[in-house]
Amino acid sequence: MRLNAIRITLLAIALSAASCARAQLTDAANITATLELIAASPACNLTPGDALDYAQAERPADASATGTITIDPTATTDVLTVTSVVPHGTPAVGGAMVSGSNLTSWTVTVPSAFASTTIGAAPDDLSFAGTWAGGSAAAGPFTQVTGTSHTGSAGGDGTTTSHHFRFGGTIGDITQAKALGVYEVTFQVSLTCS
Repeated sequence: MRLNAIRITLLAIALSAASCARAQLTDAANITATLELIAASPACNLTPGDALDYAQAERPADASATGTITIDPTATTDVLTVTSVVPHGTPAVGGAMVSGSNLTSWTVTVPSAFASTTIGAAPDDLSFAGTWAGGSAAAGPFTQVTGTSHTGSAGGDGTTTSHHFRFGGTIGDITQAKALGVYEVTFQVSLTCS
């Protein structure tokens, strides 16, 4: 019997030692939650509208006359005026729209040549003097822009914005001696925003 008692005693001691060892095992770890708040990313687009189209015009009937044809970008009706030429077709004011979100400001720029350049090749070149206007609604009203850039402000994070631009100008030096055909010039309008 004694042998059994010793075995039981030893077993009880062994279990006690294992229980003590397990009770002493502890550990800890820190868990950190992190969030960095940042401003919303600005997004902007410059969408072209109608092309600036003077349609057609007859050369002056008088050999000594010099004609002009003008599209007024601030006008919502009767956009075309002419001198010494007969217009044909339907003219169209050029257009573009700025749209964006999360912007604080935007700037639309036309090249300096937009204000004064020539169309065609000498001696058959015509003069071109561009004008442009801007407004907050597609239907107007439109206010003439002076210079080569126009800057607008917007509401910042969580807001959207839009602004409309119209392009026109005067084509001049139209004489009876100028060659028949299509006269064309292209300008790149750019947008920057923040």
